[in-house]
Amino acid sequence: MIGVVRALVRRECHSEGVAEESSNPQFGRPFASLRVTAVVPSRLEISGRPRAPETVRGFVYTFFTWRQQGQRRAMSRFTQRLEQASTETKSLVCVGLDPDPTRMPVDSVYEFNQAIVDATAGIVCAYKPNLAFYEALGLPGLEDLHKTIAHIRDSTPGAIIIGDAKRGDIGPSAQAYAKALFQVWGFDAVTINAWGGEDTVTPFLEDETKGVFVWCRGSNPGSADFQDVRITTDDGPMALYRNMALACQQWDTKGNLGLVVGATVPEQLKEIRAVCPNMPFLIPGVGAQGGDLEAAVRLGSDSRGRAALINSSRGIIYASSGRDFAQAAAREAEKLRTSINQVLEADDKGWP
Repeated sequence: MIGVVRALVRRECHSEGVAEESSNPQFGRPFASLRVTAVVPSRLEISGRPRAPETVRGFVYTFFTWRQQGQRRAMSRFTQRLEQASTETKSLVCVGLDPDPTRMPVDSVYEFNQAIVDATAGIVCAYKPNLAFYEALGLPGLEDLHKTIAHIRDSTPGAIIIGDAKRGDIGPSAQAYAKALFQVWGFDAVTINAWGGEDTVTPFLEDETKGVFVWCRGSNPGSADFQDVRITTDDGPMALYRNMALACQQWDTKGNLGLVVGATVPEQLKEIRAVCPNMPFLIPGVGAQGGDLEAAVRLGSDSRGRAALINSSRGIIYASSGRDFAQAAAREAEKLRTSINQVLEADDKGWP
């Protein structure tokens, strides 16, 4: 009789391609022999012959940790699309579409967004409408959002559209949020708040063609109030943001989960990238918030200089308050792309 242990990866070990015992003193006792039979994203399958088969029921979790150095998680269809969008534009730039009527040089939100999109198409790889700005305008704002999404699809179909919603709930409510954002609005990816834990995240991950960016460490100063708090875990004391990153690694069984990490906190960005070496990161905080762009690119991208979206909202869309706002936005977007690519090229990670 063969028993199968499915061991969830909860932490990295430093041996290359070796399954290790956990600190559990009962490790391995039910089995006469163990061998690795398969490695899939987030799981290590091990078969063994139980010494006492009647004591082995279901699955035994967290017996092993696993890391194979240099091995990348297989790309989901979402991460493939993100990679393609970045490669085609030679850009990691994401433009935040956050319309503020008091700062717009035109009256129509849709016309403003349309001009920004047309001016930056081919320069940036993604657009990120923040739903709060549209919801604050009532039904007309939601209509403008709908038209904006449709225009991006028509004018630059390869671009990734991220619904910046930061929704966070559980059960049927989380399922309803996921349906609204992916099926009704048609976003390629969304941002969520995972305070409710795995129950909050799981409904958003069902479709591997859709991406999910979990708010891990914010760019705002107040993020430290909770996200930097030290907590006690089975793996020892750590900051809450690190525990969130480790949890997301465990939940990312389809390869379509990413993290939101601010450019204003380079040390935390570096630490989180070490925990999640291959996950896509959405990195706000450059431009108006004053984040260090060079550090954000070097610390936030993966080992190839990819898997990062450097977001700028106000710094691009409000580059000018005059009628030349679209041209000014294009100049700022191009300037940002050039600056990012100079960092990548200096590190021998430029575009092919």
